[in-house]
Amino acid sequence: KTRALLLRVHQEVASWYHLLLMKHRAADEARQYLKARGMNAEMAKRWKFGYAPPGSTMLREWAAERNYSDNVLVDAGLLKTGDPESGRGGSYAVFRDRLMFPIRNDSGEV
Repeated sequence: KTRALLLRVHQEVASWYHLLLMKHRAADEARQYLKARGMNAEMAKRWKFGYAPPGSTMLREWAAERNYSDNVLVDAGLLKTGDPESGRGGSYAVFRDRLMFPIRNDSGEV
């Protein structure tokens, strides 16, 4: 049951990151980088490249809309607890302001 939940979270967040890369203005620089490296939109679609937004706010909003708790996001490896940048507690997004390349297992699961 836990494995199925984590696989679902990974699949859904990979799709969301892909949508951000393809359409969100925050990913403009990432799209330009891919273009400069000779990667076009078709390649990004085929491989489902994505973009993780800066900060943690958008990820938290996305998760809240799907009723995913912080604990689920921590278990999925998307959040970590304790922010090393501020020295404060709490949790933060592991992947921030970066291109995302989903890694799949032999069954095609993210």
